[in-house]
Amino acid sequence: MGQDRGGGHAVRRHCGGPGRSLRPPLRSLSEGSSGHKSMNGAGNIIPKSWSKPMRRLTFLFLSMVIWLSIAGCQRTPGAGWDQHREALLIETNYKEVTIFLAGGQQIPLPQREDLRPWEWTPSGNRLVWISEKDDPAALWVSDPCGQEEPQLVVDMSAYPKWRLASAGFHWLDDDTLLLDIRPRAYQPGQPCCYIWRMDVGTQISPSVWKESYSVVRVLSPQVLVLWSEATRANVFWTPQGIFPLPRSWKNPFFSPGHLSPDGRWLAWEGDDGIYVGPFDPRQGVLSERKITSSGHLYGWQAEPTYLIVKHHQNIDEQRSRYEFRFLDPSTGQRVRTRVFVEMHDRAGKAGYLHPLSPDGTRVALETWPIRQSKNEPWAAHVVILDLQTGHREVLLTLERGSPTVLDWKRIDLSRCPSPPEIR
Repeated sequence: MGQDRGGGHAVRRHCGGPGRSLRPPLRSLSEGSSGHKSMNGAGNIIPKSWSKPMRRLTFLFLSMVIWLSIAGCQRTPGAGWDQHREALLIETNYKEVTIFLAGGQQIPLPQREDLRPWEWTPSGNRLVWISEKDDPAALWVSDPCGQEEPQLVVDMSAYPKWRLASAGFHWLDDDTLLLDIRPRAYQPGQPCCYIWRMDVGTQISPSVWKESYSVVRVLSPQVLVLWSEATRANVFWTPQGIFPLPRSWKNPFFSPGHLSPDGRWLAWEGDDGIYVGPFDPRQGVLSERKITSSGHLYGWQAEPTYLIVKHHQNIDEQRSRYEFRFLDPSTGQRVRTRVFVEMHDRAGKAGYLHPLSPDGTRVALETWPIRQSKNEPWAAHVVILDLQTGHREVLLTLERGSPTVLDWKRIDLSRCPSPPEIR
C-alpha cells in the first residue's frame, strides 16, 4: 500500500496531493521556530519577535493541527478520490474476481467461503453477493469495493413455507429489494404468487407488497412489468396505475425491453422485429411502431437519446462482424453505424458481448485472439469497444481460463470503508 503499482495511484496520496510529502511542512515549522528559513524558503511562519514560550506553544499547536488533518484524511472513506468512477466487475478465474476502475487501477476482491460477488446495486452503492450452496436463496451485500464482510440481508431458510422463484431478486433502488415468492405447498383458493418488499438499509423483515402478482422485469424504479394471476397477462405497473402491455410484446420474460434514460421511450423485441413507442407513466405505451425488422435490441445511448440495435455475423471460422446501428426513436432513421471486425481463435465461436457502459457509449467483449502457432497457449481478452470513436482497447489478457464480465456500473468509492488496496 502507498506505492504505485501498474499505473495505479498511491492509496494515501490524496492526503498531501499528488506526489507531495507530508513531512516537510513539519520540518519547516521546526526550522522556522529556531530562526531559520521555513516552508519553501518563504520566511519565518512564527515571528522571532514573539517570546520563546509563545513560539513553542504556537509550534505545538500547528503541529497538532497538521497531524489531526492527516489522521482525519486517512479515516475519511474515499477522501480525495474521484468518488464516482466507472468500474467493471470481472471474474478472471474461478472465484477470483477483480474490480477494474476507470484510470487503470484494479481492486482484487477477497475470496469468501460459499459466497460469490454477483453485481452492484443500481446506483453502485453496494456490492451484491450470492450463495454458492445447493440452495442459493440467500443474498448478502457489502460496500461497493467488497472490502467489508458481507452482511446477510435475505435468508429464505427463515421462511420454510415459502420459496423464491427463479430470478427472484429484483432491485428497485439501492435500498429497496423485491422478492418473487411462491408457497411451497399450494392450497386451493390461495394466491399462487406474492411480491415481498424489503428495505435493505434497515434489514427489517420483508412485507407483502402485492398478492397474485409476479415480477417479470424492472424497467426503472417507477416502471415494472408484472404478471397478473387475475388476468393471466403481463402488465405495466407504475405509481399511477396498472396498464396493458403492447400487443407485439408477447413474452417480456424472454424478449428484452428497455426504457430510455429520460423515461420517454420504450423499446422491445417482438416476434418480427424491434418496436418502439412513447411511454407515459399515467397511461403506459401510447403507440407502437416497428422500427426495424432485423437485429437485436441492445440498449440506449443517453445523450442524445438513440436506440442501439446490434447485428452480428460470423464472416468465417476466425472472423466475426459486429454492427451497431443508432436509430432515432421519433423518426426511425438510422443516425450512424459502427462496425467492428474481431478475430477469434475458436472455430465458429464469436466473442461474447456484454451490456453497455453506464453512459451507453462503450461495450465489453470477451474474445480469443488468433494464436501464431499451435504451441502457443490459449489466451482470452476483455476488449472495450468505443461505439462513438471506433477505438478498441484491450482491458485484460488471460493466458489461462476465460474471463466473465459480471457487471459494469458507476460506483461510489466514498462508500468504501477506507481507500482500498489497489494495484
